[in-house]
Amino acid sequence: MRNLLNMYEWLTLEGAVSYLSGMIGESVSITDLYRLALDGKLILSVRFLTSVPALAGKLVDEVDFFTQTSDENIDEGHCDSSDLWIPIDTFDSSEPVDDDTWFVYEDVAQNINGIWDLTMRGLESVDIEKRYLDEQGECGYNPKRDNEQGVWVQNDTDVRKLLSKLAPSPVYDDKAFIDECIKIFLDSRGIYFDECIDYDFDTLISLLTSSECDHLTAIIDLMSISLPTCKIYKNCLTIEDYSHQIVIKRQELERFIQLLGEKKQEVKPTVQKAYTKNNDKQTYNKAKTQAKYLRWQKHAIKLKKKHPNKTKSWIAAEIAKLPIAEGKSTDTIRKNIKI
Repeated sequence: MRNLLNMYEWLTLEGAVSYLSGMIGESVSITDLYRLALDGKLILSVRFLTSVPALAGKLVDEVDFFTQTSDENIDEGHCDSSDLWIPIDTFDSSEPVDDDTWFVYEDVAQNINGIWDLTMRGLESVDIEKRYLDEQGECGYNPKRDNEQGVWVQNDTDVRKLLSKLAPSPVYDDKAFIDECIKIFLDSRGIYFDECIDYDFDTLISLLTSSECDHLTAIIDLMSISLPTCKIYKNCLTIEDYSHQIVIKRQELERFIQLLGEKKQEVKPTVQKAYTKNNDKQTYNKAKTQAKYLRWQKHAIKLKKKHPNKTKSWIAAEIAKLPIAEGKSTDTIRKNIKI
């Protein structure tokens, strides 16, 4: 059976339990697999059984996302805190995944299927946490899901944010055209649209024949194709929204087994480590200060997006009230943010 498993590209959790138990000579459970995934030791994957809409993009370290220099400063060969900036159009197509990472995406939804790794950076980790507790018998856990987060999956460097499809609905400018279509259908049967003007949409639809409803639905579907992504989709908050299966890639199991073998062979040094004086204090302090400026900049952009009419001084004053200000004055903060 083990030879047959070696031919598989992926295994179910039950198959992975059997495979690992046989390879390492220890009893392994599904609970162990969930716990290892939550601890970042093992990568779980999801096998989508249907097509799933998702946004394509890439994960970017926060430092790389916020710290950019203008061509002028590059030419002059220097960069200081005032060079922290980010184009507003980039920010509008980006969002934080966690404290250290941002997701920069394309505003076009595409369907995905097949097997994708769970990044464990978004709400997919909440799904695995719930499964872990269920396996331990702690059922009834209802996690709080943040509407501003989402579910991220990836294949190598190809990252996708899952979306939930909304029912097609015409934008306001298209309503007049749809009303005109309904009016034509009703007029042909001696029913005047103006007499039904106070009816809601569902009531108007009930006055039409089945074929007329099908025709109208086709028109609405065609019109919805031209809608912006934000009008057709919303963030998917759980992988449970789609038919799926949690699996583990066989190469990931092999990597994990190899990691266990290396751990067993590790030998701790018995020689006492000699004390080395830290000569990089200045470099450390500079990096610490830069990280502080990054936190200010990140919060400043959030405030600017939420309050576009507020001044830079007002934003600096708001940051000065927060723990991330570390006691610095409003003026100091204002000089070190760029919005």
